[in-house]
Amino acid sequence: MEWILRISILVNFLLAIGCIYLARERNWYRKSWYELANRLVQSRKRGAETWNYQQED
Repeated sequence: MEWILRISILVNFLLAIGCIYLARERNWYRKSWYELANRLVQSRKRGAETWNYQQED
């Protein structure tokens, strides 16, 4: 009976570690997509600014 308790505690501990790991991975993944989107928007803004300067010349 005692070994069931130990195995249960071990499984719960591993589950907690797994959840923490997956939460970190998800946050990193989401952050990388936000950074990519910001870079694309900034490059479009720069492209629009250079296009406007060319139009004025």
